[in-house]
Amino acid sequence: MITGVSPTDSAEIQYHLTGQPQGSGQIQIPLSEAEFESIRKAREHILTLVLIEEKFGMVLESLFDFEQALLDVALRYMVFAQSDYASTMKTLFLTTRLTQNLLSNARLYLDHVPHDLSKLYGSTSEQADAFAAATSKEYDARLGYRVMEELRNFLQHRGLPLRYVSVGWRRETLNDPAKTIANPEMD
Repeated sequence: MITGVSPTDSAEIQYHLTGQPQGSGQIQIPLSEAEFESIRKAREHILTLVLIEEKFGMVLESLFDFEQALLDVALRYMVFAQSDYASTMKTLFLTTRLTQNLLSNARLYLDHVPHDLSKLYGSTSEQADAFAAATSKEYDARLGYRVMEELRNFLQHRGLPLRYVSVGWRRETLNDPAKTIANPEMD
């Protein structure tokens, strides 16, 4: 822990690096003001980088949840062949919620990382510019990125575009095993 001790009326501020190594008592290492500020800034940068990584982890977890739900829906259909109204609506609500979570977390990442990079390196930094250029390039190059962005905007501001989830099976050829699929569809 980094601590700065407040001055008394006649004393200067004293800076210390404080810790408690395993199996021993608390220790304090005296620091200059410059050392203290350097450590404080490094700690702040590390925490910001960890937050960027955690935001990306949220996107990956949302993707995993979405894909896992589709696998579960397909498996349930394959085993039980349920297609009644209640199970269909449950599937629709689940896939809509997980789609919203995934797209919202992706948008959160894209909105927050430029601020985090500016905090770390400055608003006109090479890193912030590189992130902006890379996301812009991917947006222009990938239809799926643009569709997901529009779908997120629609979900956020207008309504629920998923109208049903088709579940069924198919074979590519007669010799192939049957594949059970779950496919969220929009109007």
